[in-house]
Amino acid sequence: MSRIAQKDLAQMLGISQTTVSAVLNNNPAIRVSEATRHRILEAAARANYWPNRLANSLRARKARMIAVLYRPVALQVGVRKYMTVVDAIEQQGYTPLLMALREEGEEEACQLIRDLNVDGVVLVGLTGDFIHTTFNDYLYGKVPVVAVDGDDNSRLIHFRSDRRQGCALLVEHLLSLGYRSFGVLTKEYDGATPYFNHSRSLVESATEALARVNLKPMVIRYRVTMKDDWHDPYHGGQVAMEQLLRRKRCPRAVICNDDSWAIGAMAACWNHGVRVPEDVALAGFQNEVQGLYSHPALTTVDPPIQALAKQAVERLLAIANGAPSTPETVYLPCQLVVRRSCGSVSTP
Repeated sequence: MSRIAQKDLAQMLGISQTTVSAVLNNNPAIRVSEATRHRILEAAARANYWPNRLANSLRARKARMIAVLYRPVALQVGVRKYMTVVDAIEQQGYTPLLMALREEGEEEACQLIRDLNVDGVVLVGLTGDFIHTTFNDYLYGKVPVVAVDGDDNSRLIHFRSDRRQGCALLVEHLLSLGYRSFGVLTKEYDGATPYFNHSRSLVESATEALARVNLKPMVIRYRVTMKDDWHDPYHGGQVAMEQLLRRKRCPRAVICNDDSWAIGAMAACWNHGVRVPEDVALAGFQNEVQGLYSHPALTTVDPPIQALAKQAVERLLAIANGAPSTPETVYLPCQLVVRRSCGSVSTP
């Protein structure tokens, strides 16, 4: 069945299309009697009419729609990030256009965003060459953009969780519990994929925090492919922990790349008869939900995802309404979530 248009309704009712449009689009600038308004709305309901938002947005130069670009991820924290951004967009009265980017469809996604005349774009956790190549060619300078985490780009406004500050909180907590030997399990992707930002900052910030008390962590970098990590985000932590356990002296406290790796490390400890936290304290990063239900429950660092999403969307809409788009990086502090995997009593 073909879709009925406003001009069809106008012909059916013998009323001008301008009047029909004013009623259906709730335009207060054009006065319409209550009887006529009722006739138009009743006819539209009978004909199962619904507005063509794309056509309206092209005419008005505004879609009240914000695109959210992200990579499909296996980690629960990644899903939490882009869904929190979606919530923040809806709270501002805009419609989110959620687009999962795959390498073979990047150009088509950017073309669609451009053609839909969206009000802005939020890049969530994007890494790799996308923002330096495809995004730059199709969208940069053509639509307001902000980024939440992801790779650095000096031409964008970034909102980031302060991983260094969060890791420093975690190290201070472990030191307060009396630990003096530390390990760090971290990712190193292979191929052409850039070194993972979070992994690099985790190693650097842990090393800096421990250097202040004349300690140095034992770092295990386990090389994984993006594809393997997608299918099994726990495996890398298990293998890296097994490598650490084979060392002549295993550290007493181990900081893992993320919570999934920490749970993989717990499995390795269980398989080798190593008790957590009695023999080895384990801590994660990202506050993924599975850490709450692991045994023992996982001490972790919680990124400020809600604050990141709220501030990013507010800034994007300000730019869309004429505010300057000056590139900068805004860091928001993380919080420590203490549970039993490090041997201390859980706190809220």
